[in-house]
Amino acid sequence: MPSELDKLRAGEWFCFTDAEVAARKAHAAKLCQEFNAIPATEPKKQTKKMQEILGSYGPNLSVPAKPIRQLSEE
Repeated sequence: MPSELDKLRAGEWFCFTDAEVAARKAHAAKLCQEFNAIPATEPKKQTKKMQEILGSYGPNLSVPAKPIRQLSEE
């Protein structure tokens, strides 16, 4: 029987609270926090972190930051 992580990778229904799936989600959240800590003035570092998060990407990767207006509304 496939693991929950195998099901996730295959695009099938899976148990979100499975330990392996939860660990993968926590790791992804950590990487996103690290990305968000990189200043916009360091696009090469941002791109390197996005490659780590996504695994691969096309030639025109762009991840816009939240507009300042939205940040002040939170």
